[in-house]
Amino acid sequence: MSFVDSPDNVRYEMKDQNSFYLRRHCRNHIVTKNNLIRYVTGTVPGYLCENVVNVGIDPVRTWRYLDDVAVLNVRCNDCHRHIGERFYTTAERRYLLHPDELLSWDGSRLHPAPTQNGTA
Repeated sequence: MSFVDSPDNVRYEMKDQNSFYLRRHCRNHIVTKNNLIRYVTGTVPGYLCENVVNVGIDPVRTWRYLDDVAVLNVRCNDCHRHIGERFYTTAERRYLLHPDELLSWDGSRLHPAPTQNGTA
């Protein structure tokens, strides 16, 4: 797996103007809300997004299929736990992040990341 050492992690300021998602277990910062494309439902529901930070991707030889699309597992580079998938077939770096693995900073407090219906 390709991981960056934790001291090199990107950190977003936890202030009123910022909204982002963190890893639920270790609170490693993962993606800003500006980089969310949409919430998707299907076999594995989650946030379709781009420009994630502080993650590692499993080796290409470990790809698998998710709803007929080739994906690689995405892991937090701090706790190394699985948090979603990266689509292997797209030129853009698109990710599907699992909401049950994330916390949300809304500019004033941390709370569980909402799901499609807006609940945690």
